[in-house]
Amino acid sequence: ASIVNILANKQIVPELLQKKLNIKNIIRQINHFLDKKTYNNTKKELVNVVNLLGDGRAYEQAAKLIYKESNC
Repeated sequence: ASIVNILANKQIVPELLQKKLNIKNIIRQINHFLDKKTYNNTKKELVNVVNLLGDGRAYEQAAKLIYKESNC
C-alpha cells in the first residue's frame, strides 16, 4: 500500500505490485494520467494529502510546547 493512499484513505495513485506490474498496466496508467481532467483531479487529491501533513514544523511546535510546560 502506498503512503499517499493510506493517508487519503482511498486510492489516489495506482499500486502496481507483483502480477499487476507489467508493461500493459504501466502504459494504461500513463495514458490515464495524461488525460488533463484525471491529471488535475489527481493533483488536487495529492495537495489534500500534503495539507493533511501540516506545515512540516511539528517537531518545532512540540519542542516549544515541551519547553513551555517545563518552565511552569
